[in-house]
Amino acid sequence: MTNMLAWIPFIEPVPNIGSWWPLLLLPLSIGLSLVYRAIRTKDLANYARDVTIMTMQIILAMAGLGIVFAIVVQWLVPLLPVT
Repeated sequence: MTNMLAWIPFIEPVPNIGSWWPLLLLPLSIGLSLVYRAIRTKDLANYARDVTIMTMQIILAMAGLGIVFAIVVQWLVPLLPVT
């Protein structure tokens, strides 16, 4: 707790977040979906469904990009010739 007292947001990363940082994708995607859909939706009758769909699209796209980048870094980059 004492570490958080000296934390300066936007200058230093959050201390001791460790391997939990990918979970921050969930509130980020939900918030982004809520705001975007509130601005762009013409009829609010389907607002909750639209937000849920957009949230899942963001999460699945990020997971897919993570898998693609992991494949590139782990398997394709080592195959490049070293000069």
